[in-house]
Amino acid sequence: MLLKKYVIQKYIKFRLLLLVFLLITNLLILLGCEFLIFKSEPERTVFSFFNDLNLKDVERIYDKYLLNNDKLEIDKEDFNLLISKSLSSVRKIEVKRTDLLKRNDEKAAVSANFIITYVDDREEIRTEEIFLIYEDGKWKINFEETFLSLKPQP
Repeated sequence: MLLKKYVIQKYIKFRLLLLVFLLITNLLILLGCEFLIFKSEPERTVFSFFNDLNLKDVERIYDKYLLNNDKLEIDKEDFNLLISKSLSSVRKIEVKRTDLLKRNDEKAAVSANFIITYVDDREEIRTEEIFLIYEDGKWKINFEETFLSLKPQP
């Protein structure tokens, strides 16, 4: 009887230790993946930006990633038209890799490797350098330096 009680206690302790070990291991794996995929705040911003591009959430892109000075040069409606037109032939944008190229307190550059799938099923693999500026406590895309001029064309 005493032996049976001892075995049951050992079995319960073993199961609890195994459960704790598995939980800690899974947590470390998940945290490790997070750090491997998103190594820095500017990289997370670029990843999030491309995700919003993929969702064609132009309003969110304007609000979240556009610099305050750029918002003075182009209103939300014109920006929406410009980006929507650029994305009209795009079905999907998938980021494969981001690498932080340089960073200081105010500016950063991230290399983004991504695949663009067009509506005609054509695919294009691209690597672009995305320039960011730290403004109002957040990393924002420097559209002027990265992509295009936001100034309305005459």
